[in-house]
Amino acid sequence: CPFSDDSPNETELGAPASQTRPPRFDQLGAYTRTIAGRITDADALDGSSSGGLTSWLAGELIRRDLVDEVISVGPEHGNPNELFAYASHDREGLLATRKSHYTAASLSDALHRIAEADGRFAIIGVPCVIRGVRALCRERPEFAHRVRYVLALVCGHAKTPAYAESLAWQVGVEPEVLD
Repeated sequence: CPFSDDSPNETELGAPASQTRPPRFDQLGAYTRTIAGRITDADALDGSSSGGLTSWLAGELIRRDLVDEVISVGPEHGNPNELFAYASHDREGLLATRKSHYTAASLSDALHRIAEADGRFAIIGVPCVIRGVRALCRERPEFAHRVRYVLALVCGHAKTPAYAESLAWQVGVEPEVLD
């Protein structure tokens, strides 16, 4: 569990394997470089959140054959009790799941997919999810071999589906039509 006091912290999980330590900034932690940007395609930008870089980067990882699939949160159409869920996507599937979906979602099905597949994966998630994935990779070498990249979003504090429903009610939208 990433919230356990016994779990390795972000500094331990992010430590490079080499002896060379990157610079450290107290509010940010260790870093090699910081950048800001956004995609420039106007149509793609309209369908994205916060500049669209995460979806673009994930797509590039697939396009450049660095990963086979990307695990990310997207609309859940198979379970009427869930608005969003983690799923595995190819490059085209990423287009359907663009935008940030800040809600609690279980990673268990996706982890089963990774355990059973012989592929290379990237995982997109909020920092606590990424911390848990990195801790898992330390404990289970088969995951470390398959999870090649992790992309952390800015934290949305893992709101429950009730949060989205509450916001919908406040603006006059029936929660049943949320997707």
